[in-house]
Amino acid sequence: MLIPRLLSLTAAMVLTSLAPAWGQQEPAMSAALVKQLQDVEVQKQLIALGVLDATAGQASRDDLRNAVQWFRRAYQSAPGMQPLSNDEQQKLRQAKEKFYATTGLKQVPYKDPKTGANIELLVPLKFVGGTLLKFEGGIAGGSWQEYRSDDGKVAIGPVSHLLSDYTPIALFRQSIMQVALNYKHLHLTSEEFAVRAEADDKDGGYVSSNLVLTGKDQLKGVFFRYPKVPPKAFVEIPDFLAPVVTVESASSDGSKSDPTTRSWQLLMQGVANLMESEFPYKNDWKAVDTGPCPLSLAETGGQPKSIRVLFGTDRKAKPAPKQEDPDSLFENEPGNRLHLGCAYVVPPSAKDVANAGDLAASKIIKYQVLYSTPNGDFGDQLYLANELAGSAQARKTGRARLTRQLTRENASPEKGSSALVFIHGYNVAFKDALFTVSKIVSDIGYEGRVYMYSWPSAVRVIRYLSDMDNAEQAEPFLRSFMKLLLRDADIDYVDILVHSMGSQSVLRALSSLQSVFETERRGAVSSTKISIGQIIFAAPDVAGPLFDQKIRRIAPHANRVTVYASGTDVALLASQVLRGGAPRMGEVNRDGEPLLVEVTNVHVINATAPMSWWRTVSGYGHDYFQQSGGVQSDIKLILQSIGSQEHLTPDQRSPQLFEKLTYKGNNGWPFWRLRDRGSQEKK
Repeated sequence: MLIPRLLSLTAAMVLTSLAPAWGQQEPAMSAALVKQLQDVEVQKQLIALGVLDATAGQASRDDLRNAVQWFRRAYQSAPGMQPLSNDEQQKLRQAKEKFYATTGLKQVPYKDPKTGANIELLVPLKFVGGTLLKFEGGIAGGSWQEYRSDDGKVAIGPVSHLLSDYTPIALFRQSIMQVALNYKHLHLTSEEFAVRAEADDKDGGYVSSNLVLTGKDQLKGVFFRYPKVPPKAFVEIPDFLAPVVTVESASSDGSKSDPTTRSWQLLMQGVANLMESEFPYKNDWKAVDTGPCPLSLAETGGQPKSIRVLFGTDRKAKPAPKQEDPDSLFENEPGNRLHLGCAYVVPPSAKDVANAGDLAASKIIKYQVLYSTPNGDFGDQLYLANELAGSAQARKTGRARLTRQLTRENASPEKGSSALVFIHGYNVAFKDALFTVSKIVSDIGYEGRVYMYSWPSAVRVIRYLSDMDNAEQAEPFLRSFMKLLLRDADIDYVDILVHSMGSQSVLRALSSLQSVFETERRGAVSSTKISIGQIIFAAPDVAGPLFDQKIRRIAPHANRVTVYASGTDVALLASQVLRGGAPRMGEVNRDGEPLLVEVTNVHVINATAPMSWWRTVSGYGHDYFQQSGGVQSDIKLILQSIGSQEHLTPDQRSPQLFEKLTYKGNNGWPFWRLRDRGSQEKK
């Protein structure tokens, strides 16, 4: 259902009042249906039938919901979100078989004589000749090869270049931008691009679908174009498409396409989507299947109170991990490869914390390593698969969340999921990082997915300098991990919580991902730029000038950036001494002022709490983000904020916790201080 963009608060309030009724119209998918739809083969069948316009393995939850509804209308199945019946599954299998017979879709190998690249691509041999033809000139100049129909209107061909000759952006500018196109979908970064666009011509126009990926020192891709009007020989509507076209809803202006024309368009759309679905995995990219790691163990009869943490790490793996011993998973040193996996953690109860300490009572009840890259491989050619959820996992459910989503074009109650990424700091073991993020999630009631990146801290107080090096070398692995999440069409925004020395890697990684934030998410429900929700820096161990420089590139892509600093942080004091006196961003000076950052949506907070020197030296002074009641309350408010709340300053969102102050001699630029700090401290 299309919802016009709401431009006024009054309209939003009206929609909010209709929330319960709306929610009843969109029941959640059953767990069994979700499991079926996680199967890439089922997604390919829906693509072949024309009801799913997405790439298999990257379709969003909402794309799949709409595809099932369309399929059931077309084949007169019972409506609803119950599992696919045996009869429905058989119809989908038959539709795909007929699709391949109609199009002659077949994998064809190609070896580029110049680059030496081996490329495999799907070619619809029933609509193009079986001989690869060479052409010269054109708008972009140079030569290219492609399979063509007799009239030249349907064409598909491989693309191969050395990175020393073309980057994806340079190739896009030369080969795509010079043509007047109406872009239906555009994903363009320094590593890849995917383009779906239309152009007008005297024969009714055509569609251009192009995919280019980076692999080591090469670019590999496929360019495909087809006319919007079917060729004269296409006179019979394929029987598997006829019911789909018959029940398709009219366009926004009330018109419906000619059935033959629409059948042709759906057929070619399926070719394009299946081509893009297969191409990455036939040409060096891989899918990391998270199917063995459901979002909740309750789905498999396990302990429902556990928190699933999907993790990435470049630590060295231990040779014989034991299920009952989390210390047996990873070493405290670099391993020069990316490991991806999941762990289910039961955080401590309030009673456990009082009796045994903050993390001692945590336990890992299940873990699994899903994928490990080859040695030296950063893992930047990976997709996540099977992360599909039955319903949206949002910061906050209910009417407030619904209002936020309905104020966006094409929005529905289930659109938009949140994900929290935690990156730990200095002197933290892998298991303690897992325990920390699970405790935070439990304490604040975070409802979204939970991810963690663990860089190889040496876990020794005297190994500070080693941790500096390890955090720096982890940056490309962390960047690849973040790109994995940003490719997920079901993640609406990413919240980031980072502590201490981890801030260095996060700043560098996010700064280098700027091109990703400035493009559209591939497979997203609506055409919106990728953006970050909330970024929280707790005790950032970063030089003030460096933080100021990097955050200016990152902050425009985030709703809000919050920085907690303290005047009783012994770890940062030691860091300052080791670094020749350079002040750290997480420090507070003698006047009670944190370092100045003149960026509007960056809020810097003095969270100093009075305490004994014993507690300060024992770690409390540096780990206050998980110890201080005031800071934890604020983090909870930040991560649960909705709509306009996502941009509030500390005193606006919680006047009882914060007072607004101004820096001396800096034109009244504000910072904030935690009120009544002693009473906010956890005992």
